[in-house]
Amino acid sequence: MNGRKKRKRQTLKMQEKRKTMRNQNVKRNIQKIDKNSTGHSYGIKPFFHGTKDAVGYILGSLSAACYLAGRLPQLYKNMKRKSTEGVSLLMFLIIITANFLYGLSVLLSGNTFSYVLHHLPWLVGSFACCLLDCLVLYQYFLYRKERDENLLQSTADSDSILQDDNAAVKSLGEENLASNSGEGQFID
Repeated sequence: MNGRKKRKRQTLKMQEKRKTMRNQNVKRNIQKIDKNSTGHSYGIKPFFHGTKDAVGYILGSLSAACYLAGRLPQLYKNMKRKSTEGVSLLMFLIIITANFLYGLSVLLSGNTFSYVLHHLPWLVGSFACCLLDCLVLYQYFLYRKERDENLLQSTADSDSILQDDNAAVKSLGEENLASNSGEGQFID
């Protein structure tokens, strides 16, 4: 009987040891999953690393949308008036330079697709604004050319009107001289 109890005790110890090893393996596997956790199956990494990250991305996207939407009324107004009067060329040149350099600095800070994707709102906000600001510059030079052509045409029209007016004044002056040539003279 003593041998049976001894074997039973050994069997129970072995079962307990196996159970402990199984639990430790499960814990290790869970820890591995936690370390490499993606939150998704198939090894896809999560796009956002927490609520702050998601909120920052959303705010960046809204900011980019506002920056872009802010350019559209100016472009439309210029197109409708066929003029860029009141637009500061220097200001737009500085803004284009600043946005381009900002976007370039974001691109140079990271070189992975994931990095670019995470910074997409800021890249769109800078490079798309550069594009829209370049359209304002295009309008500036386009409408300036039209304005200069119209100015030349109106100057030519003004010159011909002035010439006509000068001719009219001259002929009127000659008529007045001819009709007034006898006035104020004494007759003997």
